Amino acid sequence: MISEAPRNEFPAGVTFSISFSAPAPEDQVRLRYELAPDGTGASGIAECSGTGTISCAYMLQSGRGIFVIPGAEITYHWEIEDQQGNTLSTPEKVYVHEDTRFDFRTITEGNVTVYFHAGTEGESAGVLAAAVETLASVGALEQTQVGFPVKVFLYETADEMQPAIAP
Repeated sequence: MISEAPRNEFPAGVTFSISFSAPAPEDQVRLRYELAPDGTGASGIAECSGTGTISCAYMLQSGRGIFVIPGAEITYHWEIEDQQGNTLSTPEKVYVHEDTRFDFRTITEGNVTVYFHAGTEGESAGVLAAAVETLASVGALEQTQVGFPVKVFLYETADEMQPAIAP
């Protein structure tokens, strides 16, 4: 393998790419991925070009039931199959999608993190306290706990937030 890297294309999604050397053309290059926290697996066939050095890309695009929102964690790996049916899998990696328009700061309590780019840490601490309290009270009511990280993004205006939310 020569290189592998995801490219943030916020708000459209993320493009995963890989380049590798191969003595013969590949038959299929597939990106396998899971979006946290549910971990439902999916895959997509990459578009490839080149001979000798092959470059492939797959865009995981927001829309049609998949929403790549800020904070989304995507666990992924590549499967490369040659024309003889031999398959090579790359090691799993995790990509965290970001809203690249702002420089977010964070505050955390337990499994809740608040991301904010405007205002003060003190103002954001109120949102953090409310989120932690809500999870605790709803968890007690439902007799359950949220075992995965909860990410809360604060935007200054609804217009700022619009590209970051699912329609």
